[in-house]
This record gives sequence, C-alpha cells and structure tokens, in this order.
Amino acid sequence: MNDILSTKHYGRIFLYTMAATALLLIVIRYFVLPIWDSTLATGWIGIVAKITDSLTVSIIVTVSVALFIRWLTPESLRKTQIEVVAPREIRSLLIGAAEKSKTWTYRGACGRYTRVTTLTRMAEAAKREKSRREVRISVLDPGNDKLCVAYASYRNTFADDSRNELWSSGSVRQEVVATILSALCSEFRMLDINVYLLSFISVFRVDISDEFVVVTKEDPKADALRAERGTFYYSSFFDETKLYQSQSTKVELDPGINSFARNSIDGERVKSLLEQLGILSEAQLLTINFDKVASLIKDSKDPYK
Repeated sequence: MNDILSTKHYGRIFLYTMAATALLLIVIRYFVLPIWDSTLATGWIGIVAKITDSLTVSIIVTVSVALFIRWLTPESLRKTQIEVVAPREIRSLLIGAAEKSKTWTYRGACGRYTRVTTLTRMAEAAKREKSRREVRISVLDPGNDKLCVAYASYRNTFADDSRNELWSSGSVRQEVVATILSALCSEFRMLDINVYLLSFISVFRVDISDEFVVVTKEDPKADALRAERGTFYYSSFFDETKLYQSQSTKVELDPGINSFARNSIDGERVKSLLEQLGILSEAQLLTINFDKVASLIKDSKDPYK
C-alpha cells in the first residue's frame, strides 16, 4: 500500500478508484436498496449524519493505526528507506529538484539530460533568485578510445527514441564534448560548474540534489531509486561520487575567458576551445565533427521528454 501511494501515477489511480467505489456504494445503499426495502429509506439529514459518523470513526482508527506503526518503527529503519520511482515520474522529479537545489552533482556517461535540462533549469532559478549555484559533473573521458567504444556498445542494447542512429565511439565522444563545452556557456554564468572525466563505465546514473539522490539507468523503461537527504543511501552515494571525483581528471575550465553564447557557437569555435582544453589528442580531434558538436550544444530539446 505504501509503495502504491508513494508513486504519484499509481497513487492517483488508486485514490480515484477508491473515491468512485465509495460514491457507488453510497448510491446503492441510500438510493437503490430503499427501492426494494422501504425500511432502509432515510432523509438527506440522516444520510449526511451516517456518512459523517462513519468518516469520523474511520479517521480516528486510521490515524491511531498510523501513529502506532510509526511508534513501532525504529528511527534507524525510517532513515534508511529507499523509494522506487516509476519511469514516467523521473523527469518531473529531476526538474523540480533542479529548480530548487543550490547544489547538484551528476555522475554518468554523456550528460545529455544534464546539459540540456538540469543546467538550464538551475541557471534560470539562479538568475531569478540572484544567487549562485554549484554543479559538479562527472562524465566519460572522451580521450579514452576503449571507454567510448565500450559505452557505445552498451548503449546500443537499449532503445533510444531521441536518436535515429546507433551509437558509435564517435557519437559518444561528441556528446561528452558537447556537455563539457556547455559548462562555458554564458547563459550558465550564475553556475559554478566543475567537470570531471571518468575512466570507467557504470550502469547507473546518479543525480544528487540538496533534497535527495536519484539513481537511474540508461533503459528508459527502468524504474529509478530515490533516497532522501539524511538517509544512509543519500550519504553513501554522495561520498562515493566525491571519491570518484577525487580519482578523476578535472577539466580546467575558464569561463571568464572562454565563455560563449549558446546560440552563437559554431564549428570553428568548438575546434578552438577543444584545442585549448587539451582533452583530446590531435588524432582524436580529426575524428570530431565540430559542426555537429556545436548543434548538440545549441539543441535545447529534452532527450527524455
């Protein structure tokens, strides 16, 4: 029951069903049955009185049972709960958190959703509230050829409605590069963004806001896991991600010098920035479609909408 009510979609269906059932039972009891048995008939005042009495008793019993169960549940157990989030609720959950959180930590692969949606929402909130936000992004090292090949192979095992082509090591590298360079967008100047390059692939993507951590997978049909701040799971994912960052290569970004307007970026500017950052070898630079990277940076379409 708790799992049903904690999920918005299924909880809404459950409540609507229960409300419709209750209404149907009331109609049958007070309007249908009296047709066959006149002794069951009663006036409007009587109907309201009986319903009020029943609701009062139900509320008292429900609250009493809930308080009793809470009293029996150890504090340590309540603090270690982890919630399953239905796929259709993940996007709205992350958007809501991005609009309120002062800090954000992401650990994943390409960071498409992060650069398109999370950074945009946080930047808008920062501008609106006139206060800076801090963002830490951990993505795959685009200079690691084996890593890009391995991720492309893994990613192709899942359906991706946002793409019309299969993943390749080149497309992985370009997506990651687009995310890294997006940190230099002038539209995100109210965000203090740090980018780290991972040397390994994980099947999980981790988004940590001020309120909770959300763990997702590449499969758009897979459920997510959510743990509130202050729980064992939240602190564990936070500490793990922080440890990974300390072992990763940090990209030296200088937005004060290299910043650019998102809609004005072109292939030449992409090439220039990549040469300055030095995250790719000369041979790898030759494989980059700079115009494609520029279009990825400009693209504001949510990949998971």
